[in-house]
Parts: sequence; structure tokens; C-alpha cells
Amino acid sequence: MPNDIIDAILDIQPDLTTQALEENLVPAEPSSPAPQEPAPIFPETTIDSDLNYSRFKLKQIIDSAQITLESAIAVAEETANPRAFEVVGTMIQSIVAANKELMLLHKTKADALKAGAETRGEAKPTGDITIEKAVFVGRAQDLLRQLKIARVEVDQEA
Repeated sequence: MPNDIIDAILDIQPDLTTQALEENLVPAEPSSPAPQEPAPIFPETTIDSDLNYSRFKLKQIIDSAQITLESAIAVAEETANPRAFEVVGTMIQSIVAANKELMLLHKTKADALKAGAETRGEAKPTGDITIEKAVFVGRAQDLLRQLKIARVEVDQEA
């Protein structure tokens, strides 16, 4: 009945009634979802957004912990309860740890960007050269001669 009113308003002449439609409906076979192609990952963008998010959340935690710490200090002073002072000490340690974690984010970002540059084949930034292992191939007499030459050069520079 309600469909007849709608059909009349829209001036539609239905070929099949609702009951006939329901009888003629064939259940669709369940189809497996089409595999979706993974979204392209841009390491710099992902790293930047994740680090910015982590930095933002750490700052929020530090700020809220600071407010809570001030309240805990007030409670500890008023009650003079040793447990309250212990809680204050623990909170201070937690705030210090969160601040250290915040500073580590900067190092993490620098390391990640450096690793990303190396994987793309970009030149490493110039700077200090670190020699982890030095091997001299030759006789002891040759090594001593080179050390004396190096010492004289250092003395001349100074």
C-alpha cells in the first residue's frame, strides 16, 4: 500500500509488485573483497608525522604530569605522609624519563633520515671521520718512522 502511494506521486507504473520482486530476488553469491593495493609509503612523510605525533603526545604527558606533580606536592606538604613524598619522587622520575624520551626523538629522527639518505644512495654529510680500526701493514721499523714523521708534523703545527 505505501508503495502504491509513492508510485502514484512519482507517476511510476511498476511492472512487478513488491511481492513479485521479493519472489524473483536471487540471493547474490558472497564475493571476496577485492585485494586493495597498499598505499604508497613515503618514509620521510611517515617518519615526520609519527615523530611529530609522538613529540606532541610526550609534551602533553609532561605538561599534565607537571600539573599533577604540583598537586601531589601540595598534598604531601599538608599531610606530611611519607607515602605522599614517595609518590612525588616517583612522579619526578617519570617526568625526567619523559623529557629524556622527548630528547631521544630528535636523535631517532636524525638517524632515520640518515638511514633513508643512505638507502637512496645520497652522499653522506661531510664531517668528522671516525676510524674504528686501523691496521698497519709493514715492519715495526716502518711504523716507528711514520710515527716520528707524524709527531714532527704535529709539533710544527702547534
